[in-house]
Amino acid sequence: MTNQGRPWTGAMIRIILMNENYIGNIVYNRTTRPIGQKLINNPKDRWIRGLGVIDPIVDPNLFARAQKIIAERRVQIPEDQMLLRLRTALHRKGKLSWTIINNTPGLPSTGTYAAHFGTLRKIYALLGYEPGRYCDWIDIRVFWPDVLARQATQVAEALKIEPRIKAAIEQSRASLLVNGKLKITFLVARRLPKRGANESPHWRAYRGKVSAGVLVVLRLNEFNKAVKDYLLIPASWGTGTGAWVTLSDKALARETAMHLDSLDEVIREIKTRLIASNHVALTKPTLKNKRRKPGRPKTKNGRERH
Repeated sequence: MTNQGRPWTGAMIRIILMNENYIGNIVYNRTTRPIGQKLINNPKDRWIRGLGVIDPIVDPNLFARAQKIIAERRVQIPEDQMLLRLRTALHRKGKLSWTIINNTPGLPSTGTYAAHFGTLRKIYALLGYEPGRYCDWIDIRVFWPDVLARQATQVAEALKIEPRIKAAIEQSRASLLVNGKLKITFLVARRLPKRGANESPHWRAYRGKVSAGVLVVLRLNEFNKAVKDYLLIPASWGTGTGAWVTLSDKALARETAMHLDSLDEVIREIKTRLIASNHVALTKPTLKNKRRKPGRPKTKNGRERH
C-alpha cells in the first residue's frame, strides 16, 4: 500500500523507477502546455537536468540497472503482428476490452494500440469484431480522465485563494485533500442506454474503493459527450453497491445530493461549506480552566455576607 493507503499499480511503480529525483537529479521541461492546447511531451534533447542538486536516496548504479531492464523489455513489433496477437487473444478469450488487452501477456498496452490504430472501435473494425456493449462510450471514455484532472486542479487553485484552506492534488490527479482531512474525489457518470421506453434515465460511475469525503460527479448528457450537470454527494453514498455507483433522479431525490449546473457553482458550494466549518471551529475555541476571582464569602443560601 502507498502512503495514501492505496494499492500500488504498474503505472505508479514505473513512474518511480523512471524518476531521477531518487538519484539526486531534477529534470525540467519534460512537457509543454501551449495556451489552450493539450499537454505535449518534449523530446529528451530538450530536457533540462540539474545533476546532483538534492541528496540521493537510491544508488545511481542500481538506478541505471533498472533503466536497462526497462529498455530491454520494451519490444517493438510491426503493426500486422500487433493485430495478429490481438486476434489470437480474441479467439482465446471470446471477447476484447481495454482490461483484457492490458492484462494479457504478450500484447502491447492499450496506449500503444491507440497510438497506432486510433480508437478501440477502429481496432475492433480491423479485426471484424462486433462488441456487444456500448461502443460509443468506449471511443470517448479515454477523454474524461484528463477532464477530471483539469477540473480537480481548477478547484484546488480556487480553494488556495482562501487563507484558511489548503488543497493539494492527490496522486490520482482527480482527487483533492483539503486541510489534510477532507477528501474530494471527481468522478464521471455516463448515461446508460435505456432498456425500455418507460425506463427513467440512469447513470453509472466507477468509484473504486473511495468511501470517505465528498464526491463531485459529472453527469453526462444522453450522448455521453458533454457534462449535463454536477452532483455533490457524500462518498459513502451507495457503498453497499460496490465499486460502481448507479444514479437516477429518483434515487438522488431520496438522498442528500446537491445538483449544480457548472464547475463555478461547485467551487462556490465547496468554499461555502469549508468556510462555514472553519468558522464554527474558530468561533468555538476550547475553554481553558479559569480560576475564580477571589470575592466576598457567601453564606449557605448563596447570599453575600454583609
